[in-house]
Amino acid sequence: RIIDAGIATGGGAGFIHADAVGPGERPVVVFTVMNVGTGVSDRWQFTANLPTLNGHFVSEVQQPLAPGEGRRFTLGFGELLRPGENSLTVSAFPWGGTDDASLSNDAASVILIRSY
Repeated sequence: RIIDAGIATGGGAGFIHADAVGPGERPVVVFTVMNVGTGVSDRWQFTANLPTLNGHFVSEVQQPLAPGEGRRFTLGFGELLRPGENSLTVSAFPWGGTDDASLSNDAASVILIRSY
């Protein structure tokens, strides 16, 4: 689930909500990966398709999540590719090719606006 999008502040140490990214600003997305199932998950990873040059990110392997447990991530990245709307998608998946009971809730997207 995408929680918020905006820009980095304080050299990347902070974050503020923003509807658009201006020149020289670093985009940031805050999201949560949560186990909405009834059993403990396997270890897992997430990928992010970032709207940047060389924009594919793969996380390290994450520890299993108990039912209802989640992890919050803040992901900052470089200049958006094009003026106007830029789409970012984050997907979580079991590590090692194990099955997931429901693939329909494993991805979330957000539109980031480049204002220049």
